[in-house]
Amino acid sequence: MDRTRLRVPFNGRSGGLAPLLIVIPEEDIRSQVRASLEDIEGIEIHFAATAHEAIRFIKQRIPAAVLAEVSLTDLDGFRLCKLLRLPLVSGSDQIPVILISCAYRDVLAEHVARKAHAFAFLKLPGDTHLLPRTVELALRRLLPGPGDSQLLGQKGEVHIVCDDNALAHAISTAIEMDHWHSTRFRSLSDMAASWDKVRPQVVFVDVPVRGTLDWSSIFSGEEFDRPVVVALLRRPEPDGLIELMEHGVDDYLSLPCDAAKFVEACRNARVKYNFRSTYREFNEQLLKLRKVSEYLELVITNSHEAIFTCDESGIVRLWNKGAERVYGYTSDEIVGKNVDDYLNPPGFSRKSPNVVRLLQQRGSMTDPEVQRQRKGGEVFPVSATYTLLTDGNGKTLGFSVIERDVTPIKALENEKIKSARLRAITQTAVTANDHINTPLGIILGYAQFLELKLDSADPQDKAALEVIQQQVHKIKGIMNKLKLISDPIVKNYSIEGVTMLDLSKSQLSNETSN
Repeated sequence: MDRTRLRVPFNGRSGGLAPLLIVIPEEDIRSQVRASLEDIEGIEIHFAATAHEAIRFIKQRIPAAVLAEVSLTDLDGFRLCKLLRLPLVSGSDQIPVILISCAYRDVLAEHVARKAHAFAFLKLPGDTHLLPRTVELALRRLLPGPGDSQLLGQKGEVHIVCDDNALAHAISTAIEMDHWHSTRFRSLSDMAASWDKVRPQVVFVDVPVRGTLDWSSIFSGEEFDRPVVVALLRRPEPDGLIELMEHGVDDYLSLPCDAAKFVEACRNARVKYNFRSTYREFNEQLLKLRKVSEYLELVITNSHEAIFTCDESGIVRLWNKGAERVYGYTSDEIVGKNVDDYLNPPGFSRKSPNVVRLLQQRGSMTDPEVQRQRKGGEVFPVSATYTLLTDGNGKTLGFSVIERDVTPIKALENEKIKSARLRAITQTAVTANDHINTPLGIILGYAQFLELKLDSADPQDKAALEVIQQQVHKIKGIMNKLKLISDPIVKNYSIEGVTMLDLSKSQLSNETSN
């Protein structure tokens, strides 16, 4: 019969709900845990954010079980578990405590939880699916089975591959008295077929055993993915032992031996298995960090923007390829040097310590346009975004900068301004021509008529008529120039803050004036 499916009868009665105390500070993890437990009948969930809140609750009412996060803000879950075992109040030493953790995911944390006498240890989010069963096991509604490796009452799962009934019984009796769970198989193939359900930490193999499978096909693969294998040998020989170790055997016992040797072998094997598991989890985390690091490095390196970081005094710590393209300095030339000495143009007053002080107030800031200087001395405009860099404790480490050369954008903006100015001048000139040319023509015509009519006029009057005609022609010439301006130049007018077109310096189109 499958013991993992045995259920103790439970009759929910009004007022008979089992109180479950969940001690988790983070709201998102609380929601995740509560959602995973919503199908369990007959429980009443209470929440606490800290260990001290949990202690106050327990002093007033003993819960049926406690589910606590390891990383609490006041006392960690390990210490809370030890306090309850004192006991803290009468009956608290009987409360099953399930410890969960999103941060501590290795076997060392599991070992500490076992030493604290926790009921179970779960690593979230990977073990979230085990939460309902673990809670029901804690409430004694289910009977534990060999697959419940999250329970800490047993030290681990041991598989015994042995044809000798007496030997198998001796090993099983000895290690189960030391709180290991054992399962006996008569062949390697039978044992390998069971690994989809339960994977052991330790395997005892009586050599030789029945089975057609090659040892290497079972115990091959990455070393930290497999159990620790202990060979049982009646006449150990160096050559034979070397061959066994080449096929995956880690240790051996010479038979016959004292029962204590089996327990010792299990304990030694667990140390090696835990080392492998720690190494595996460390490698997994290292691989994730390496992938993130490589991705960020790829993004930073191939960015077209200049990206660099400085410490509090302005010493450059990171300088990407984009910064090399924008400023002309290679990473070797500028890393370790003060950025102000290289990028600030003459007269630029804001230094790196000033930037840090501003960022400590704001966190980040953006300059739509700030002047910088290239390696060749050219001063040009950039848009800059600054961000304060701090460690986990909030201590300032420096700042990061992302800058983009806005010279093309400024040129485009200037072209737009120039185009708008030209349109305004052209519209003004056309409008003026339309409204002024007719009166000017009339004035010119009358001046010429008077000049012909008054032959005997006073020379001074004739000179005045000539001046009138000259000024009319000058005005018409100005109006024609206004229509032909292609690059307007302005100059200051006599009134402060007012400018006017400089027709003598403004560039005209190729059209000729009338």
